[in-house]
Amino acid sequence: MVHGTQPRKPVNEPGDTESHDHLTRRQAGAGTDASRTAAIVVTAASEVLAGLRPVDHLARWTSPSLFDALARRAGLASRILGHRPSSKRPRIRSVRTELTMSGACEATVLLEEGNRVRAAAARLELLRERWILTGLEIA
Repeated sequence: MVHGTQPRKPVNEPGDTESHDHLTRRQAGAGTDASRTAAIVVTAASEVLAGLRPVDHLARWTSPSLFDALARRAGLASRILGHRPSSKRPRIRSVRTELTMSGACEATVLLEEGNRVRAAAARLELLRERWILTGLEIA
């Protein structure tokens, strides 16, 4: 820590979720909610990796570099596992979002796939008034 600087205040203090949600919605413009976008796009990415959805469905919602990485990973999974898609579609169990000081949104998403729960960490950034997925880690 650099001396003489104050620690940064968290974006949302405990009990301050209303103002955080309002800020997240307002920043995206036109009522687009970052947590809703995170839930939808992370679920779609999980379906792509499981072979349940074509990777092209993510083109509009991801950065070009993330799209390429997901396409490579989906292709690798398809070659290893064969072309049998998983029968279990992921369901959202919970979504938690935090705005960063730069205005990006970091999300934690819990996905339920049958009897298995997976965690995903996602980063969304505003691009032309829309939240775009720029980073994704699924465990």
